[in-house]
Amino acid sequence: VIAANSLINSLEQPMNPQTTPAELIGEMVKNYRGQPKLQFAGDSSIYSSVHNRIHPFFQNILTTRNYADILLVSPSGNVVYTAQKRMDFGANVRQEAHKALKELHHALMQAKQADVTGLTDMMMYEPANQPVMFVGTPIFNDKQLAGALILELPVTPVNAFLNLRKGMGS
Repeated sequence: VIAANSLINSLEQPMNPQTTPAELIGEMVKNYRGQPKLQFAGDSSIYSSVHNRIHPFFQNILTTRNYADILLVSPSGNVVYTAQKRMDFGANVRQEAHKALKELHHALMQAKQADVTGLTDMMMYEPANQPVMFVGTPIFNDKQLAGALILELPVTPVNAFLNLRKGMGS
């Protein structure tokens, strides 16, 4: 939680007042997009320092749990981290065409405590180039809302489970 909060804050509240969050996000995307295995960009930014610490953790969760992706989204809707580093990395879910993801983020940002979970319907998701579902939960630092953790669930395991016939009769 602390690392996720640090990652979000490093982009939402720049240390240099002349640098806007949009400029920081652009730099982050330039350094990491399309490189899911890149742990450290080699620069001196707070973002890279935190990314260096959390990326192996999230990569491990991604592979052991068979998630399609893991996203950290700021309260303002900026996707500040994805394990896969696809085209949704650096995007703003409030401005994207994926209504279900936008609604999930909005619902999570209304939460007053961390024990809230939201789930979307299955939808075609362009960055994944396949149908997916999202499940998410808000991230709090003490009692302050810091953002959202959103898991992208691939449709294949869901379909396999729903198509089980064992014990259903003939």
